[in-house]
Amino acid sequence: MSDYMYLLESLVNQEQNRLLTEVQSAAVEAGIAIYLTGGAMRDMLGGFPISDLDFTFEDHAPAKLAKLVSKRLPDAVIEEHPVSKTAEIRLPGGATGSLRMAHIETPSKGGASKVKAAHLLDDLRHRDFTVNAIAISLAKASRGLIRDPMNGQSDLHNREIRLCYPAAFLDEPLRLLRAIRLRHRLSFQIEERTERYFNSAVESGAAGSLTTADWRRELEMISEENQPSEILRELDARHLLPVPADTLNLEGLSKFEKLRRTLPGRGSYWPLFLQVLVEDTKPKDRAKFASAFGLKPAELEEAKKLKPQVTKLATALKAPGVRRPSHIYNTIFPAPPVVILYLLYDSDQRLIQDRLRNYLEKYLPEAGEITDAQVEATGAKPGTAQFTRAKASLIAAKLNEPPPPPPLPPTGPMGAPMGPSIPARISR
Repeated sequence: MSDYMYLLESLVNQEQNRLLTEVQSAAVEAGIAIYLTGGAMRDMLGGFPISDLDFTFEDHAPAKLAKLVSKRLPDAVIEEHPVSKTAEIRLPGGATGSLRMAHIETPSKGGASKVKAAHLLDDLRHRDFTVNAIAISLAKASRGLIRDPMNGQSDLHNREIRLCYPAAFLDEPLRLLRAIRLRHRLSFQIEERTERYFNSAVESGAAGSLTTADWRRELEMISEENQPSEILRELDARHLLPVPADTLNLEGLSKFEKLRRTLPGRGSYWPLFLQVLVEDTKPKDRAKFASAFGLKPAELEEAKKLKPQVTKLATALKAPGVRRPSHIYNTIFPAPPVVILYLLYDSDQRLIQDRLRNYLEKYLPEAGEITDAQVEATGAKPGTAQFTRAKASLIAAKLNEPPPPPPLPPTGPMGAPMGPSIPARISR
């Protein structure tokens, strides 16, 4: 196994590793040589968290491989797209990937792109950015072999976003938005010539061909980034945002995204993201926003359905009987992450804020230190009610454990506390 394969397998999480393993096994069964390509390679080589696992192969439509993968991963949702020769995979825990026949897409007069099968290297050369045009072989005979026809590794080293070919923005204007989103995610700069191609495409009105479905899909992706407010500000500054930025609650969104980063994992907060974004926006501007991004007006109100749960949690946190750390932990732990985030964002009560932050910063990490092995040591068997109670008891004991006493002050020769030292007097 190459160092690259070792690096890949050490960076994916447990569910991604399951996806990676089963797709490779299905490919062996089908007799298909596959490559891991795109964002996974960019993230692996650049030292970023791996988000999606995109598999590319030559000469085969994804249907056969998708069928074999579905047998190995019965809990996966697989959505095939015959026209684009791809199939999207999503596992229950959030791991995602795609099966993609190597191909080249060329724009046609009717608006829909023509898809033509291609060799892997041609496929890579016609992608959006060089950092996304890297592949690693997962086939047994060439396992770990890197293919990098556009020298994307050099651009990763230089922290630059560079187009794979000059007409890439014009062929697919959605890449204009993707470039800004990727720039903020990676903290890269757009390479000088690519910047010129970017500005030229904007001036030509290329973004005018983006549909409301394009904007909706892109907004959903922006909502999952760490700094969505900054991405929207830059899109506005570059004259790409379809609504004026000053009609959106970008200040509130900045607060929201900072709070969201305090929650563990990567849950879906899309309804709450929308509510924050249009909070206090005039009805006329809300309607324009919904229309521009292909949203139904009711979607902007969806998060308000969570309000009863938020109110219930707030009331429970203020109850007289909730005093000890274990009480606070047991009150918050059952709540969905989106409800916790909503209360963090919405409440201005100091007691609630302090208890939520203590839960996230202290109690939740400390509770996570209790292992199943420790619970089994009490005699409880996994999967039983006794096991659940024993684990809750161990967590409570750990959370309620009094802090260690402060260190005693230093003492003198006779055991008396030493006072503050007095500097020696210097003779002049």
